Amino acid sequence: TVKRSNGFLMWMSQSSWPSFMWQTYDWYLDTNAGYFGAKAANQPTHAVWDPRDDSIVLSNITPKTYNNVVTNMKVFDLDGRVVSEHEWDTPKLGPDAYGIKLATATDDFAKSPTDIVFIRLTVKDGFGNVLGDTVYWHNWKDYMHYESLNHLPEARLRATVSPKSTVAGEIGKGNARYIITLSNSSSAPAVQTRIRTLSSVTNEDILPAFYSDNYFSLMPGESKTVSVEFSPKYLKGGQPVFELRGWNTKAETINQPQNRK
Repeated sequence: TVKRSNGFLMWMSQSSWPSFMWQTYDWYLDTNAGYFGAKAANQPTHAVWDPRDDSIVLSNITPKTYNNVVTNMKVFDLDGRVVSEHEWDTPKLGPDAYGIKLATATDDFAKSPTDIVFIRLTVKDGFGNVLGDTVYWHNWKDYMHYESLNHLPEARLRATVSPKSTVAGEIGKGNARYIITLSNSSSAPAVQTRIRTLSSVTNEDILPAFYSDNYFSLMPGESKTVSVEFSPKYLKGGQPVFELRGWNTKAETINQPQNRK
């Protein structure tokens, strides 16, 4: 039995016009960066950086027990170089657990020659399955000051799209699904990268579209896959066009997939 009581409340989360604050989705049913940030923060099992004392702690708000858990921390400077890396073993991560302190990372951040660092925390179970993955931005010299992000060079991601498949089952039945694979082969971190899906006929966003992740960051050499689902009726007889852009991600169109016969 889970003893902790957990909840999440977003005030004014459905703004009727575009907003930079509080918004998780808008009038047009577009999920914003706030939604994906909240989703990452509410992963049932993951590692947390606590800015109050720079501690790295484990959280598991599920009723499951995980054995031989491995937590990896990589600290990147603003130029995308790894300045510190650690792994911690947790023989048993019990249910309804929070605040299991692994380390204090203050000295790791201070190894960076740049004021801003990116903190990648990955938690895996004993079988190598990823339980949680989080990325933080942190100015270790002047907390919450992110002006240095303006000096990031442009990053270009490599991206491919799988052929279309059709969603089966009760949820989303009949939706078109595409899998987009992205990798950062540049030397710079790609920050707040966003995927947009448009119709080739209307050149307008297909909404609602459901992404497994969006507005994400990829450090040099990292890759990830993102699934996107939507109702084919919103294509208006056209084909999907996938666009990629971000804070410093080069804007471009991802290659069109070939549909299965």
